[in-house]
Amino acid sequence: MKASEKVLQTTIEIAGREYEVAVFRRESDRHYAVTRFSESDVIVCDGGSLEETLSIHVRSLPLAVSCRRHGSDTESDADAG
Repeated sequence: MKASEKVLQTTIEIAGREYEVAVFRRESDRHYAVTRFSESDVIVCDGGSLEETLSIHVRSLPLAVSCRRHGSDTESDADAG
């Protein structure tokens, strides 16, 4: 097996927008999930199984999206002032 192998690819809808989630299995049989917002902005969650990893990522992703939206609003406000 490769160092990591993609075992699932799906999308999650948050506030009317879809986000791609890819889940990989490592040689150690641990898993990690990845969502890319941009080339340099990535959220990664780790877990012991596919189900656990996906569950953690599904719970974490809305917060990550919300923080990025709030951060964009704050930067826009700072630029305006």
